[in-house]
Amino acid sequence: MPDKPANTSVSDQSKSMDDKAFFIIAYVLEIITGIIVLLLKGNEDKRLKLHSFQAIFLGIVAIVIAVLLGWIPIIGIIADVLGLFIWLYGLYVGFQAYNGNDIVIPYITEYAKRYSGYEETKGSKDKGQA
Repeated sequence: MPDKPANTSVSDQSKSMDDKAFFIIAYVLEIITGIIVLLLKGNEDKRLKLHSFQAIFLGIVAIVIAVLLGWIPIIGIIADVLGLFIWLYGLYVGFQAYNGNDIVIPYITEYAKRYSGYEETKGSKDKGQA
């Protein structure tokens, strides 16, 4: 009777699935979850650290827009809708990162790369601007 092969590939796959989930988690509540993911996993994975910073900076942009435009009656409603779209865009970026595709957010990605120390290699999967 042949020996059963060790079931290491299933545990490796589940571990990588758990680690990949942090890409989406970072963008759920942008600033808060971005900081949590940065503190929990930022030192283990440079790419995850980059996305944590991107989520934080995207959240800061949403807050700045809400504060600057939120007090104007009609434009405040537009700022709320814009904030919703920024949040949905963040979830899209997180989902794409989960699938291995890095989305370049204009201006924000450059700052995130600077603060995270992320350096692209020839094998990186930057897919361009969204």
